[in-house]
Amino acid sequence: MNGYAVLYGTIYLTVLAVLWLTALPDLLSAHEGVTGDGTPIGNPYYVLGCAAVCAWVVAMAARNAPAAAPAPITGNVHEPREEEQEAAGNGRS
Repeated sequence: MNGYAVLYGTIYLTVLAVLWLTALPDLLSAHEGVTGDGTPIGNPYYVLGCAAVCAWVVAMAARNAPAAAPAPITGNVHEPREEEQEAAGNGRS
């Protein structure tokens, strides 16, 4: 689960950064919250806050993510207990 959070969070932050960096010239040239095209600007403080929280969550998920997947268990995973063997009629004499 943590691997998904790290991957998705990293992609989210990357896309967020690219979109805001491409919109930065319009943001800086906006007058009274409206760009030259007449579109309202977003709140850069809110975006920075969201990005900071997301980066923190991704960092915590990455910190707690396992380094590698454990080796798969091979062979008979379930060895029947004595009670199960006796119930099945395969008890040892």
